[in-house]
Amino acid sequence: MHFSEKEMHQKTQTDPDSVKLQEYFPDTPLFRYTRARYLDRMAVIDELVGGVIDELRADGELENTFVFYFGDHGGVLPRSKGYTYESGLHVPLVVRVPENFKSLAARELGSRTQGFVEFVDFGPTVLSLAGIEQPEGVDGKPFLGMDADPEKVDRRDEAFGYA
Repeated sequence: MHFSEKEMHQKTQTDPDSVKLQEYFPDTPLFRYTRARYLDRMAVIDELVGGVIDELRADGELENTFVFYFGDHGGVLPRSKGYTYESGLHVPLVVRVPENFKSLAARELGSRTQGFVEFVDFGPTVLSLAGIEQPEGVDGKPFLGMDADPEKVDRRDEAFGYA
């Protein structure tokens, strides 16, 4: 998160004094404010995504729509992206699979995998969900859909980064 020093005096919805910091962050007003502001932004994003879900439901399209909800590595803080700690390598990903398409998930709805999924896998996954053959030379492997093997997805334990 980037903000000027004078913005640090803007009140947050989350009380910085109530914020729980990871043990590797210094317990300073700046870190507490940054974490409180981050939590405020997450609440806004959740509300916006909830609005999209509500619109899909109101339009009768929710059960025809796959929702991919994912985050980022965050800013350059201790143990975030740019560091070789697990906390800097993992990015949250949630996929909502409509009930009438659960056969394309090949796993229980509400379950999770410990296997690695990369952003390069999104294209092949969407093609697989749509029943479209993956073109020759496309990087990535589907993690959902007809062409995805859930056992192989669960065993993925390495990733190759593109720069």
